[in-house]
Amino acid sequence: MFDVSSLISIAGIFQLLLTIVIFVTWRKIPATVDVRAWVACYLLVSVSSFLFLVRDVLPEFFTIIFPNYLLLIGIYALLYGTRQYLGIRNFPIIWFTIISIIFLAVFSLFTYVEPDRKMRTFIMAPAIAFIFLLSAWDTLSRSNSETPARYFYGTNCILLCFTQVFLIASISASTDGQGLLSATNTFSQIYSVLNLILMVFMCISIFMLVTERQSSNLKFYSERDSLTNVFNRRIFLTLLEKSLRNMKRNKTSMALVSIDLDHFKNINDTYGHIAGDDVLKHFVKVAQECLRLEDIFGRLGGEEFSIFLPNTNQKNAAIVAERIRTACESTSVTYGNMEIKFTASIGLAIADEYHDMNTLMDHADKAMYQAKETGRNKIAIYV
Repeated sequence: MFDVSSLISIAGIFQLLLTIVIFVTWRKIPATVDVRAWVACYLLVSVSSFLFLVRDVLPEFFTIIFPNYLLLIGIYALLYGTRQYLGIRNFPIIWFTIISIIFLAVFSLFTYVEPDRKMRTFIMAPAIAFIFLLSAWDTLSRSNSETPARYFYGTNCILLCFTQVFLIASISASTDGQGLLSATNTFSQIYSVLNLILMVFMCISIFMLVTERQSSNLKFYSERDSLTNVFNRRIFLTLLEKSLRNMKRNKTSMALVSIDLDHFKNINDTYGHIAGDDVLKHFVKVAQECLRLEDIFGRLGGEEFSIFLPNTNQKNAAIVAERIRTACESTSVTYGNMEIKFTASIGLAIADEYHDMNTLMDHADKAMYQAKETGRNKIAIYV
């Protein structure tokens, strides 16, 4: 059917080329996704493949123990890259160090003391299958309709796990003592072809993950204020209008909070615009700690912010507004050796079925200006 040695050679060449492609991709977009672990995976697996083919030329350490160890590290690098991409804490390096020592000891035993090719495979294949399964679990358990690339990547990991079953079957069925390199073993041929195809698909899935992350980042930054990371004015108003429609349709309540930092121009003039930016970022952090996950926070411009609170009546909205006001009053921003204090004036308006977006925002703004005119660092409710 196929020459297995040739297939392994082709796989090694492909993996080396894919290593270069992934590395070039990382060099072009280093800030988007760190793919160095995946580059290491393909590089180590390709080197391992070539070393397997020179078994009759080099000493056994360099054609059995060392390439299998490189293969194990390479597949672990795949898991490392997967967890790094997903934001999952990787396993402590001491764990892998201990496993590596055990691996080298066991492989040395079945290479020099009691040479047994099948036992080496029965140790190696399940270990690789486990790593692939763990990669698949980490990815698929954190996938949703907005992350289709993760489904493709996770499925590839599962299929690569099943190739290890074929590898075990190949060694078990071998009668000529050549194991995976047997030219007459059909299982070996199927394994080699599947492994080649799936490693190419894995590279494609990595590119899909990178593209998906790029798209997600572009969407995030197009919707967010670049300084504070809350919603920008355009998206905030879009969400507010949508929320108003839902409120009227479901006959629920909603509150709109308008916030303006007091004497913010004086802060900029006294301490500088960088200090002013720090105050804005600190205010957002403090205010977000007072909000629920479903509350929507936006920066309308300068020191003006707005928050709408779905399913919230006047009493509860006033509690949230007071919590924000108190938090601002009791905190400060450290800038150099200076402590910058700031306060906020807050206006509150409650939406009803007759409100459109512009009217609701006008009411919240009027309440906020009332708070400023009556002394600042206050809450006013539009009535």
